[in-house]
Amino acid sequence: TDARGAQRAYAAALQRWPDDRAALLGAGNSAHALGQREAAEKAYRQAVLKHPDFADGWNNLAQVLMALGRRDEAGRAIARAVALGGVRLPDYQALQAQIKQK
Repeated sequence: TDARGAQRAYAAALQRWPDDRAALLGAGNSAHALGQREAAEKAYRQAVLKHPDFADGWNNLAQVLMALGRRDEAGRAIARAVALGGVRLPDYQALQAQIKQK
């Protein structure tokens, strides 16, 4: 995939719909794919701030916090995803176990 093109598209979408959770998640994902971890964290934080019930947002926030070496914060974020559950609960639980091991 073209992460830079995706990043531009999500930025444009967020100009129109600044609180759209799919656009915020996509912005975070494209930033993360480009190695822009701080930008990814900012997008994921915005997603969960605006949509606290967004388990995928909490999961992705936990992933980028781990990549940034912030394990305690990552543990709190993944705990929110696990508590919210949903179809990807096994994925959230796997990340939670990984965070606890490190």
